[in-house]
Amino acid sequence: MSGRSILRPLAVSLGILLLAWHYAMAMSTTQPPACPPEVQRRLPTWEAQSAVGDPPAQYFLGLALLEGTCALPDPVRGLALLRESVFGGVPLGIDILVQAALDGAYGQPKDPREALAWLTVGYRLAPPESPRRRQLAAQMETILAGMTPAQEAHALARARTLLAHIRVRPPQS
Repeated sequence: MSGRSILRPLAVSLGILLLAWHYAMAMSTTQPPACPPEVQRRLPTWEAQSAVGDPPAQYFLGLALLEGTCALPDPVRGLALLRESVFGGVPLGIDILVQAALDGAYGQPKDPREALAWLTVGYRLAPPESPRRRQLAAQMETILAGMTPAQEAHALARARTLLAHIRVRPPQS
C-alpha cells in the first residue's frame, strides 16, 4: 500500500473530526447561558411592558440582553433599552452607560465625552446633597481632568440633549 493511499482516509477522518469540532464550538457559543427561573418567568412581561415604554421593564430587559441572561446577548438593543429607561426616570442604567462609554464595552467606542454626558445626567437626576451626587461629581472631575475645553463643551452639549429627553423632571438643586 502506498503512503498516499494511507493518508487519504486519515485526512478524511481528520477533516470529519475537525468539522464536528467546529460545529460543536459554534453550537456552544450560541447557547444561551443558564436562566434563573425568576428571570425566565418575568422575561415575557418585561418584553411586553418594554414595548409600551415602561421604564423599569426597559431597565430589566436591557440588563438581561446585555448579559445574555435567558437569551442571546444583544448589546445594541440592551443599551438602547437602558437609555430609554433613564429617559423614563429610572437612572439605574446610568452607571452601565458610563462604563460602556469609558471602556468601549458592549461594542461601543471608547468615548469619555459620552461618559461625561451620562454622568452629568446622573448628577442632575440625583437628589441634592446625596452621597450619589457626590460620587458622580467625583467621577466627573476625574474625566474632566483629561479633557480639552472643546471636549468638555461637546460633552456638556450632549448632556443637555440627553436631559431634554428625560420625561421625569430632575430634582431642583
